[in-house]
Amino acid sequence: MIQHAAHTPATAASAAPARADRPRHLWMDGLRGLAIVLIVELHASAIMRMHGINPSPVLEWLDVAVYPFRIPLLMLLSGMLLPASLAKGPRRYLVGKARTILWPYAVWSLLLVLAYDFVPWSSLLDAILAPSSHLWFLQALLVAYLAALALRRVPTWASALGAFAAAGALRLVDLPEWAAQMQPERLLTMLGYFLVGALLRRHWDVAERWLRRAWVLAVLVAGAVGLVAISLAPGVRLSYTMAQYAPLVVMGALALVAIALRLRWTSPPARLLRAIGRDSIVFYVTHWFVVMAVLWPLWLVPDFVPLDVHLLAVAAALLAGGVVAWLSHRVRVVRLLFRI
Repeated sequence: MIQHAAHTPATAASAAPARADRPRHLWMDGLRGLAIVLIVELHASAIMRMHGINPSPVLEWLDVAVYPFRIPLLMLLSGMLLPASLAKGPRRYLVGKARTILWPYAVWSLLLVLAYDFVPWSSLLDAILAPSSHLWFLQALLVAYLAALALRRVPTWASALGAFAAAGALRLVDLPEWAAQMQPERLLTMLGYFLVGALLRRHWDVAERWLRRAWVLAVLVAGAVGLVAISLAPGVRLSYTMAQYAPLVVMGALALVAIALRLRWTSPPARLLRAIGRDSIVFYVTHWFVVMAVLWPLWLVPDFVPLDVHLLAVAAALLAGGVVAWLSHRVRVVRLLFRI
């Protein structure tokens, strides 16, 4: 989820529930950080291919194996914050999403258009309405929050099923070019995962008990492994728009949640993932620029090892994101790049 950890779900203001929620905050931040690291790694592979460089076969295998779970996991975690956001009332809800999602989406869309004149966007409006960059996730997140507000009177389970069904139905429709460019099937599928997260949060007490059962974890992992096997099969290319695989994707995301619940999240690597998760929006919007800057000069280098370059690009993106995140908490001008 691309928001600060302070916006965590809560159903009461008493001290006891707050103390009970703290371990949950740790695993949510940790999972969010893990998803961000995997996204940075994936985009490093994509940018290497843009430069005519073949990524390491091992990392290419990793890309394919975890591809179906990265963004859906972020959407599910974001959806878990929905009930607390809706409890603030429509006005505060909309203002909050404008400040924390719409604003950085517009700012970084503008920066992307200005930085890369090869991007085929005729205007900033085109970039926002039909993003073809990594920023599409912010658009999907904003659409999900707006749709959730409009559907707040509808049972969450019905809204989630409706979103997946509508996404599947769109595969059978020949959309006009302008509509296809907005990728409504992808938006609806992401909305489905977002609402699954909201449903999970609304029934968290029951869901957590089930997720802590060993046999439930085994079933969820089996579903995730099945989807990985499908994605690794020759000639198969899964995408985020394939709503027919949504049950297996949800099983994989829930398997990660169930595993995360069993971890303490206090080791140094876990603390690092939690730090990335707390400022996930900073790492998400900045990493593309950093990876491009690292990989662009490679045409000057006569010989290099792709794996070394790949890991260097990922490390540089995470380090730069950490520096910018640190500055965003201390320098107002930097903070304005991410929220108002």
